[in-house]
Amino acid sequence: MASCLDLKTGEPHWQERLFSQNVKVSPVAADGHIYFSSGEGECKIVRASKTFEILHSNDLDEYLIASPAIAHGAIYFRTQSTLYCIRTP
Repeated sequence: MASCLDLKTGEPHWQERLFSQNVKVSPVAADGHIYFSSGEGECKIVRASKTFEILHSNDLDEYLIASPAIAHGAIYFRTQSTLYCIRTP
């Protein structure tokens, strides 16, 4: 489950199930987006706001073995056999 809570009151703005399987990697945030990924290689990008909105959903077709990393305008995903670097122009 992913949740967005009010920092002062602790009241939830939203709570959503993003994946059906157990998630073992941590979400990361950058530029107003939160990047959620499952160990199965599924990735969802959610807008960091009080209203729940999935912006993109992708599947790397491989198990992720680490939380995504963000650096220098790119996001990096480590799977069992590949290191992916994804950036927008």
